[in-house]
Amino acid sequence: MKISDVMTKDPICARGDSTLADAARLMLDNYISGLPVIDESGGLIGVLTEADIMRRGEINPARRWAELFLSPGRLADKFMRAHARRVDEIMSDPISVDEKTSLESAVSTMESNRVKRLPVTRCGKLCGIVSRSDLLRAYFGCRTPACASHAQSDDAIGRCA
Repeated sequence: MKISDVMTKDPICARGDSTLADAARLMLDNYISGLPVIDESGGLIGVLTEADIMRRGEINPARRWAELFLSPGRLADKFMRAHARRVDEIMSDPISVDEKTSLESAVSTMESNRVKRLPVTRCGKLCGIVSRSDLLRAYFGCRTPACASHAQSDDAIGRCA
């Protein structure tokens, strides 16, 4: 089985020049914890997760004390991330797979890179995303209409079992 058989097609995504507020609203409104980030031509340029946003200084002021003990280069990076306003300023580098990747290989990639989702590409363009819930659906089979529609909420995933 290939990743294209279980991925969510046409995933919700953000552009690099989107504001963090807009991207956070997309995540909250759609009950997802991360977004692939694309450029104007649909090319994958990064991934934005809740963790990326939570690293911002105003959300976690206790981190600022720890920054006093960091090296100057690392301190500069922390300052930039804490004051970022756009997605491309704090997104993570993408770890992705091609649509022809096997499920086994995708799971291995997720485990070895400690990621919860993998953008899926076709010729360098984003064509889908596979999350842990997509893999669970594939493993346990899809028995309800909620599963078939690839609903994203935890409640919908729970109804699949």
